[in-house]
Amino acid sequence: MKLKWNLVLLFTLSLVMSCGQQANEDEEIKNIENVNILDWETPMRDEALLTEDEFNIAKNICSSFQNMRAFLASQSSGLDLDFRVEIQSCGSGNTREHTESAGLVYSRATGVSMTTSRSSSLATDVLSDQHIRLSNICSDVLSGSRPSNMLSDGELRYQVNFFTDSSFEWIQIAEFKKNSSGVYYPYLIEKAGIVTEMSSAKEEALGFTKYRGIHRPCSNNTNSYTLQEWL
Repeated sequence: MKLKWNLVLLFTLSLVMSCGQQANEDEEIKNIENVNILDWETPMRDEALLTEDEFNIAKNICSSFQNMRAFLASQSSGLDLDFRVEIQSCGSGNTREHTESAGLVYSRATGVSMTTSRSSSLATDVLSDQHIRLSNICSDVLSGSRPSNMLSDGELRYQVNFFTDSSFEWIQIAEFKKNSSGVYYPYLIEKAGIVTEMSSAKEEALGFTKYRGIHRPCSNNTNSYTLQEWL
């Protein structure tokens, strides 16, 4: 009888733990779907250096990115990854959801790249320490320098911020363009949860993007978005 009750208790604890994990994952997805840390109608903030907390998070993320590249370099044929993709368009209260597969490879010439089907909804510019929006920041933080949170590219401006929650370390990239009055407003906000030692004990998973949400403004100051989740 004692053995029976032990088994029942073990099953109950396993069920509670699995439900708690699912609840945490659901909360992460909810957070990334509804992100709008910057108001679409608020002009770009002043340039600033990364805070000390941001610097430490950025260092963890950039180090993990290096780990990802090293791991992919050891995989001669790359990796096949599965994603859950969720899309919500402006003016629609409903979301569309499907799964997709993609190939992830690394080469010394092109860095990390993703291959998908022609009709893919996935963002294929892989986030890494060599990504065009992150390479200068990663270079600085890995060398011990605290970089600015702002990047310029012609008429466009980008602000990059780093933060953490109970599960992941995150990157936010906000893209701004100048209006007819010369004021910069956001037109795209991206948020990505990166696997670091904080969220995984598996060294081979470090540096991969678990969640990536790309948000654009709608006319009523809400968001349309595309969310991809690595399964």
